[in-house]
Amino acid sequence: MIHIPVLMLGGGGHSRVLINELFLLGHTIVGILDPAMAIGDTVSGVKVLGSDSKLSAYQTSEIDLINGIGRLPKNCSRTKLLKERVGSEFNFPAIRSKNAIVPEDTEISEGVQILSGAVIQIGVSLGAHSVINTGSSVDHDCILGENVWVSPGVTVCGGVTLEDN
Repeated sequence: MIHIPVLMLGGGGHSRVLINELFLLGHTIVGILDPAMAIGDTVSGVKVLGSDSKLSAYQTSEIDLINGIGRLPKNCSRTKLLKERVGSEFNFPAIRSKNAIVPEDTEISEGVQILSGAVIQIGVSLGAHSVINTGSSVDHDCILGENVWVSPGVTVCGGVTLEDN
């Protein structure tokens, strides 16, 4: 399968997990954009290219973006970044680990990240930019809004609706 090369936004722990998943899926990662890191540093073998200002060097048709910024309580960086970038014409592809169980009827929106060991059951809808983290599960008929973060190991019981953010 041929993939458009990707740029990772953020270089912390969540991005390291995603870099591993992307390599396993056969993606080419051009680099990492993170204003808090030094140009030339590496994260899991991927070079830091600088801050988001480096995006202007790429055409939207030649590069996809991956949001590697994790989410902690009272830290809205991820939400702020998405609001700034989603309005742009860059694509945020969904990532689905080869080590996740995901039924064919799952609705997977733009930028969704389903990580290793996740289990999704029948009838689930995942809103844009939601993360189903390592070893977590979302049971039957759940609806997750946009930008929902399911932390590692969490179980969302059947028939639950989680609103945006």
